[in-house]
Amino acid sequence: MLKGVDVTREGDVTRLPGHLRRGSFALDQPVRPASAAHPAIYPVVIGYRLAERLQVDVGGEIVLITQAADGSIANGLFQVVGVLRPVELGFDRSGMLLSIDAFNALMVMQDGYHEIAVRVPDDDSASAQQRVEKVGAAWTAVQGLPETGGALVVRRWQQINPTVADMLRFSDVYTTVISVIIFSIAGLGMLNTMLMAVFERSREFGILLALGLGRFSLTVMVLLESLFLSLVGGLAGGLAGA
Repeated sequence: MLKGVDVTREGDVTRLPGHLRRGSFALDQPVRPASAAHPAIYPVVIGYRLAERLQVDVGGEIVLITQAADGSIANGLFQVVGVLRPVELGFDRSGMLLSIDAFNALMVMQDGYHEIAVRVPDDDSASAQQRVEKVGAAWTAVQGLPETGGALVVRRWQQINPTVADMLRFSDVYTTVISVIIFSIAGLGMLNTMLMAVFERSREFGILLALGLGRFSLTVMVLLESLFLSLVGGLAGGLAGA
């Protein structure tokens, strides 16, 4: 799965440039420029499972053979400059990133793009999709599209990769359920601690009442104690978790 990326702007829409397990994201310059005797060698970044399957690492070389855009047999020598951390199962197994220039050189393409990515907040993705569709329709009407380009399609990432979207929704539900269980257990533990503290100090409370402390003030004192105990425990737990 070859993806040609604009190296200078890829970080604006994805986290792939900083999602490296090892190596670098230096895809903007050929490892060896083209000469009269030798074609250029371009750098690539690949998924970690693909690296394991091909038994190649940073510094290793890969030969790609495919069909070019003009119908000819395209082939090229590429050097691995980076291996990604887990991204998505399909991309981990077969994904390969290279610069747009390297992609065009391999596929014998002079210009053109298959995909333009726009990054928007998740809660605005549906309305942003409609706005982009309007802009794209107006642009297509003026500029036109090549016959081989096909119709312009605007999709949200949830539509492009529904499996990951479903996993994230399931993860949100799972996290909510686990949080409810954990907080319930913590609340019961807190309740048990305070009950024991109250029963063990019944004589002290009796003396405070005999000295004139009101029942409301006594209740507030116990509740404040539980509040401060919760705050200290929450802070300690947060620091330990961090």
